[in-house]
Amino acid sequence: MDAQKNEKIFIIYTANNCGACNKFKSNELRKIKELVSIIPNVKIIEKNLSVMGEDPGESYHPDFRKTSDHYAKWYPGFYLFNKKDFFDHGTTLNGYVIGGVFKNGKQERVPENRYSFLADDIYKWIMSIIADNKIKNMKVDIVDEDEFEYYTQDWYLLRQ
Repeated sequence: MDAQKNEKIFIIYTANNCGACNKFKSNELRKIKELVSIIPNVKIIEKNLSVMGEDPGESYHPDFRKTSDHYAKWYPGFYLFNKKDFFDHGTTLNGYVIGGVFKNGKQERVPENRYSFLADDIYKWIMSIIADNKIKNMKVDIVDEDEFEYYTQDWYLLRQ
């Protein structure tokens, strides 16, 4: 198999005005970077925004950059894409986001896929995708459901 075809991009997506992101950066960021750095053919991209909703920049795929009332990134967010697909801005982006899926250019929550911002869980999630290349088989043990939270640009709507 062509190694370049199998290269993955792992994106750690955070914002300074996100409390959960700051907790993740303080407690888990160093560990997840160490764990992922030893996975063959996976490149880490760490993107920290000043504020949630800020455009990450033109080097990011247009489908990843877009936001609207029906589309919002999760903070902190953990994404896994094929490198070739992510940098081919002329195609619709498909990939993985912890807690959901990135399908046909849109990020969607998938209830049976669990979310966590613990480094060990994120590492297991990445390894399960690489091993199976199927999100439906992803199983991650979560320590305590009450210990996690994530924010979107419209996070206040989730609390109503």
